[in-house]
Amino acid sequence: MRYGMIRDILELPVSKRQEEQLLAAGCETVVLVGGGSLEAHSRMLGFLEKLRAGDTLTVCGLEAFYLPPRQMMRSLKNLLQTGVFLEVIGKNARISKITPSDDVIDLMDLISREEIRWLGRSGETDRPFGDLSAFQIDYAKRLRKQGISMRYIGQIFRLSPLDLERALRD
Repeated sequence: MRYGMIRDILELPVSKRQEEQLLAAGCETVVLVGGGSLEAHSRMLGFLEKLRAGDTLTVCGLEAFYLPPRQMMRSLKNLLQTGVFLEVIGKNARISKITPSDDVIDLMDLISREEIRWLGRSGETDRPFGDLSAFQIDYAKRLRKQGISMRYIGQIFRLSPLDLERALRD
């Protein structure tokens, strides 16, 4: 089955435009998971878990996952390992297709591990809050503005609420 996933966030076209693009791409079912709230995040994860081998998920940009890069890689890797095909509609309605193959899954795993090394999680950096990239700090600030608790955001990035608060102030 071909599914389309709509995320109502600033980084993507308005929901109506996403729906038009997804239907034009041949999606049989289009699901609106919501904006950037915790509830929308939970709805998205629940929707992704229901996808089965042979299904195709189409999104209007990887921003639809609204996750930090490492978590996005993990989620995409899980989808591909399940046997789900992924289509990403880019600029000029160009569709990039990602098929579940061992090579793609291995590449995603390598990129995910490289990000961990690059961020300095192995102790190779003297950056304060080396666990958070600029993108992740921005993402944490956006979550905070949406009313998500510091404790929950800290769990996402594996930081204590106090360390997260310091990172967001700097």
